[in-house]
Amino acid sequence: MKSTEYRVQSTDQISLGQTRKRSVSETVCQQSGLSGEAGLSGEAGLSGEAGLPAIIGITGGIGSGKSTIANELAKRGYVVYDCDREAKRLIAENPDVQQEIIELLGEEAFMNGMYNTQYVAKRVFADEHLLEALNAIIHPAVGLDIMKRQPDFVESAILFESGLNLLCHRIIVIDAPEDIRIARTIARDYHGDASPANINKVRARIHAQHIPQGDLTLLNDGHTPIPELVDEILAVY
Repeated sequence: MKSTEYRVQSTDQISLGQTRKRSVSETVCQQSGLSGEAGLSGEAGLSGEAGLPAIIGITGGIGSGKSTIANELAKRGYVVYDCDREAKRLIAENPDVQQEIIELLGEEAFMNGMYNTQYVAKRVFADEHLLEALNAIIHPAVGLDIMKRQPDFVESAILFESGLNLLCHRIIVIDAPEDIRIARTIARDYHGDASPANINKVRARIHAQHIPQGDLTLLNDGHTPIPELVDEILAVY
């Protein structure tokens, strides 16, 4: 698939292990009745195959403004699936997901029916294998939910890392210059406290992220109004 670029800044991304990608794709294929090859044979992934509506993925690093783009699309009536928000909903509401997490991490993963994020974070961030196992529970559940709900757009900061890119017919990458990304993240996550320590923390987070080239990359540097950027997306798709 040839990439189309608009005001493009070149980007890279951590490539995923095929195992996790295959876990998402095969789980969705198995439970949706599609052939397992449908989600692995081409760059378009599952969406757009077997008569399914095309799903457009939106991704980008922290401070790129991808959520702002997604919000504008939602305001125009498009169904936008926020993977982070919906993953939290599935953990809170889906008994199968809850049971798998308990089997992995123990009863302490839920306290009084609520997800014990502090306990889970302490466990998984100290053990890479546990983190991968937790992701292998959550990401396929999110993938199944996407296929069930068939949104117009899927937004995720870890679209490729989760393997959910395989469910998307096309991928849009939102990018911005580093200084703008730092300023946005400082305003959002640090209440505007632009101390050297906070700036260094944000810069380290940005440098740790590697976003792959999509089919369309939009530069959200603040010079072009968000509605115009969204118009560009809709003009192409």
